[in-house]
Amino acid sequence: MKKYRFTLFVFTLICISSSYNTDEYRIALGDRICIVKKTITQANALTLIALHDNENTAIEAFQSWTQQLNINLLELHQSDDRYLKCRYNNRDYCFDPNQVFSEKGIHNTLYEKNSSCPPELVRIIKAFADTLLNVFLNARYHQYMIAIHNNSPENFSVLSYKNSSNATAVFISKNEDIDDFYIVTDTSDFEYFKNMNLNVVLQSKDAEEDGSLSVYCQQNQIPYINIEAEHGHLNKQIEMIKIVYDLVSEKKG
Repeated sequence: MKKYRFTLFVFTLICISSSYNTDEYRIALGDRICIVKKTITQANALTLIALHDNENTAIEAFQSWTQQLNINLLELHQSDDRYLKCRYNNRDYCFDPNQVFSEKGIHNTLYEKNSSCPPELVRIIKAFADTLLNVFLNARYHQYMIAIHNNSPENFSVLSYKNSSNATAVFISKNEDIDDFYIVTDTSDFEYFKNMNLNVVLQSKDAEEDGSLSVYCQQNQIPYINIEAEHGHLNKQIEMIKIVYDLVSEKKG
């Protein structure tokens, strides 16, 4: 059986403006790579994670607040697609990068997105996910893991968690678009957003094991917040990021 080496290549920090810097991590995916771009405004600042390469409103929202809030960003890049590709034996296999943080999640996303998969592929993507997690964990601010995502109307909203075993509690605001909401793992964070009359989901400790970052954080007692907004809701997602920034800063202070 062939053995594969998975190496994280860290490129030298390059100054690209007077206000922030970037560096890149290149992670092997079989015969392909995935680039983790890190935008740094300040050492040890609040860091956001963007897992899907096609969720661009979230990136624009980050860029709009970069200088004012001193927040950092980790974003996955490969082909501007939601799914990543791993090349193995001259064939590409697709998978969702937000379903790779458990072996069950890896298996499920591979067999959902591909007609068939060699068993070796699970081990290749597990090694990729382990490297990715190390990057994320090393970039945490005040213990928090904070993700930014975008959704489409009729696809995913706070209503998706209503009467769901994946949620312990759901608060739906009459004043907010149902596509703009938070997902949290900490009860005090749920109450914080609820008291601000914002849509929020408290993820259940018994949430389905789907390999998502939120479930990984739940299982490992890492406070997690997902800032979820509809594609195109730029101003709203900027506002949501600012609110999370204030929340985490208050706790740190």
